Amino acid sequence: MEHTWRAMARDGIVGLIHPESHFTELRAKTLRRETYRRLRRHFHFRNALMLFDIAHRQIYGVHVYGTPRAPRFLSGSELLHPDIAARSLQHDGSGTAPGIKDDDDKWDLRPHAERIIGVTESQLSTWAALVDEPGTPPAEARMLYPVNRASAAVLDKIATAPRLGGIGFEWTFGWNETTDRERGLFESGSGVSDRWEDVILQGPHLTVGTPLVKQPNPTMRSKGDYSPVDFDAIGEDFIPRTNYQIAKPYDEYIAAYPKWHGEPSSTFFRLAWRRMADSATVRTVHPAIIPPGPCHMHLVLSARLETIRDTVAASGFWASIPVDFFAKVAGVSDLTQNVIRRFPHIRQHSLEPQLLLRALRLNCLIRPYAPLWEELYEIEWQQDSWVPHIGVDYDGRDPLGAVGPKWEWATPLRRAADRRQALVEIDAIVAIMLGITADELTTIYRTQFPVLQKYERDALYDATGRQLPGKLASEYRKKGSLKPSDLTVDGVTYVEPFVGVDRERDMELAHKHFSDLVD
Repeated sequence: MEHTWRAMARDGIVGLIHPESHFTELRAKTLRRETYRRLRRHFHFRNALMLFDIAHRQIYGVHVYGTPRAPRFLSGSELLHPDIAARSLQHDGSGTAPGIKDDDDKWDLRPHAERIIGVTESQLSTWAALVDEPGTPPAEARMLYPVNRASAAVLDKIATAPRLGGIGFEWTFGWNETTDRERGLFESGSGVSDRWEDVILQGPHLTVGTPLVKQPNPTMRSKGDYSPVDFDAIGEDFIPRTNYQIAKPYDEYIAAYPKWHGEPSSTFFRLAWRRMADSATVRTVHPAIIPPGPCHMHLVLSARLETIRDTVAASGFWASIPVDFFAKVAGVSDLTQNVIRRFPHIRQHSLEPQLLLRALRLNCLIRPYAPLWEELYEIEWQQDSWVPHIGVDYDGRDPLGAVGPKWEWATPLRRAADRRQALVEIDAIVAIMLGITADELTTIYRTQFPVLQKYERDALYDATGRQLPGKLASEYRKKGSLKPSDLTVDGVTYVEPFVGVDRERDMELAHKHFSDLVD
């Protein structure tokens, strides 16, 4: 890059294909500053069509450079073919904005004027406010990758929100899987502990709003050798199977664990999340609340905010599509504390009680969460209700607010339909808190979440609110009906009729419902 800039004539133009890493690496600010001064066109490509003999997920960019000036260039992100960039520059702006994939789950190759974003110092300033340290000059801002102009407008709104880093929080990596095992603190081996204090959690144990989504199989054949946890079948004191077991006396073991205020960090309720982020998967951020007792490996991070209320509210924020969208377009693969401190965090909003209720009912799956539930319980929650006419309103469904101050087995949401609806309603609540409109919310979902869209299109729910296993749902869609004997899978009998869902419609209705509460 530098060599070609030096070789350019005073009014020359240079086009290069090269990696994008200098746009997002923290230490590349000097190169980034000089790049922005010269950049005229920036087209960010994913090699999904295998145009080059490199990995299909490989990212690269086409860059056109000119003589130095104040930053001003056109940018297009998540493109798959040069023709998309060329024709988008000539497009008249008609029709809906394209995304990453279309409604048929195929790569969206449509050109559109909305794909092209004008980037000036003002836009760079917004990006700096979102992902960089306070005081970072706009010309040194790390780049974000919105797919279209509506996505860029949502980023502008997130940029004005208060940040998690604006309040106090403590965090930890937990155990180092290599060095702490070499110290003899724990060893590899499948087992189910008798108490939570002996549990060592790993990333697959948790996902969005769910601290116990899977547990490893005893076979331990691979890192993906896990099975889902059935929330209807587990008892109040369920403890998951783990792949690591304590190898020293407990007092010696826990004395070596990272501490907060002189106490092992494992003695607190914490917000935990998978450290590794992949924007090409169904979700990028996987947050859940974990109870006092368990430790975790370093590919799970955990944090404790100023108050337990803030910690639970953060779990709700992070479980939302707006925050996941921010993580996707930031292009981060490592959700360290330097990244999550940029996540929005709004206090004392009128919808905070609704956010807390849904976050707690998603996370508080077993008895160890009883103190958390009982500390934060508000009697006004009994007046809260499901948003009408969205999701799956199955027979015998309990009202959302039908929960008392004492934790019971029925306190958490256990049916898949209820858990999905709680997450959809959290999407709408967080969007309203951030000033994101219903149209903007559905646009970022439609254009930035292709894997989640496919998951939602393929999902079927039965008459009791259970989600059908993928193979069963696929067979039912193909044939239109199944024999009664085919409807029992792993001991669970699924009851017809089966219904699908529409997340865009549901988010729109939820957004209107909660907007009316604010108004």
